[in-house]
Amino acid sequence: MENLIFIGDSYIEATGDATHIGWCNRVVTFTQKRFPALALTNTLLGVGGNTSADILHRWQKEVQKALQPHTTTRLIFAFGLNDCARKHADQLAIPLTETLQNSESILTEATKTFPCLMIGPAPVREDRRRLEDVKAVSDGLAALCQRLHIPYLSLIPLLQDNPTWQAILHHYDGLHPNEEGYGLMAEIIANWPAWNAWLMAENSL
Repeated sequence: MENLIFIGDSYIEATGDATHIGWCNRVVTFTQKRFPALALTNTLLGVGGNTSADILHRWQKEVQKALQPHTTTRLIFAFGLNDCARKHADQLAIPLTETLQNSESILTEATKTFPCLMIGPAPVREDRRRLEDVKAVSDGLAALCQRLHIPYLSLIPLLQDNPTWQAILHHYDGLHPNEEGYGLMAEIIANWPAWNAWLMAENSL
């Protein structure tokens, strides 16, 4: 049995999805259909508005509570978007250097015990500056995960120019998708070769 624990922000909570299924549950369903012999269970530890600093503070206690006996636990992290919110025109909620420091602390500690994977923040439909901030965070996380040998999926190049994604964001709040958008995310992730390879790899920790 594989216990998949998803840790992050409102995207893990499925904010905007009227069905409340979100991308996490959908990607597990897609994967289960593709690999019927692979027994999966999942836990969602998403908190809306959370930054990397918030997740650094809470992830270990919450993961410990979500552990299940006789299972292989795998952690999927997905955060970064809220770090890019601007308190003022010239001040990010969390400066990029701090985002990367928080993320390195989280991932370095997590990989001591669990196989880990990270999904980057999705592109937003706001002003160009916000999108550039999100891209900077995503690029920084990608480099960090490469250095730590953690699979990382950058969603920005896969969704930024997708007309369906942009239309969905336009009709909601510019930050979150609806159920169709979460389904699009789940399809991308479930078809990502590194996702399937990571799930099928033996836990050597």
